[in-house]
Amino acid sequence: LPEPMSVARLVKTGTSLMSGQGIQVITQLLLPPLFLRHYGTASYGQWIALSSAAQYLGTLNFGLHNFASNHAAIAYNRADIDEVNVIQATSFSIVLSMVCVVALLASALFLVPVSNLLHLTISSTDSAATMYLLGLQILVRLVFGFVQNAFLVIGKFHRGSNWNNALAVANLAVTLVLVLRHASFVSIAAGQLVSTTVFAVVVA
Repeated sequence: LPEPMSVARLVKTGTSLMSGQGIQVITQLLLPPLFLRHYGTASYGQWIALSSAAQYLGTLNFGLHNFASNHAAIAYNRADIDEVNVIQATSFSIVLSMVCVVALLASALFLVPVSNLLHLTISSTDSAATMYLLGLQILVRLVFGFVQNAFLVIGKFHRGSNWNNALAVANLAVTLVLVLRHASFVSIAAGQLVSTTVFAVVVA
């Protein structure tokens, strides 16, 4: 049965949310200067262009997560566990199927002259690989977000938020190390994808 709301849960939730904001601020303060120092203005601009293009995949999160979580939470509070399982299993199947199909379709990037289209100086192969890996990271985050929202259903939102914060810290650490080593954009995107995937598997 669901637990009643308590001051402790409110404090935990508020702390996790504020921590998330703090991590975002630290990320914005650290990464741009390091990128500019180790790659220069032109190369950093190309990284921004590739990242921004990949971010369009984020529009695939059209509200299914919130819809499923809200209805599952209502069922959970009615102690209707069977309905909760049906809602979560169905919505997770939809998300996972969509992610697999989009990942397959996105591989067509390797057939497109990405560098020419975005006016980049790096090779089209590296541009396509970087964008594809960044796109896969976003797709994995869609799955991770679904699992994260499952904590909301059982009244443990702060746990899901803490996992998200841990993922953000891990990605920041991986990116910092690779930038300091002046790794290629493909390596940076691959490193972020690996850390995101590991967290998604662990939380699931």
